[in-house]
Amino acid sequence: MKKIDPTGQLLAVWTLTDGRRSLWVSGELDLATAPLLEQALEGEIESGMDLTFDVDGLRFIDATGLGVLVRARRSIGGRGRVLLRHPVPIVRRVLSLTGLDGAEGFHQSPNTVPA
Repeated sequence: MKKIDPTGQLLAVWTLTDGRRSLWVSGELDLATAPLLEQALEGEIESGMDLTFDVDGLRFIDATGLGVLVRARRSIGGRGRVLLRHPVPIVRRVLSLTGLDGAEGFHQSPNTVPA
């Protein structure tokens, strides 16, 4: 499934990597594009499994974009985790500034998804 917002600022594509589904996200995740990511997550959150985001193509993320990740984590509850693969420096910095880099249920991985 491929989703592109009308302005072309965000691309979200479900992929299969190492036997796990992940959502590759590229572009800008902000007030204008966050609803697109929420649409892409519909149905996945109910599965109760880990949500893996490959964010190596993300150029920008604001509080609204972080809100999508936080809501996804809350919706999963104790049934799964939010995994961020290949976070670029801007994403790592925003996570660090907001304290989400060490928050329960949020995991960052430079190369692989934790088992």
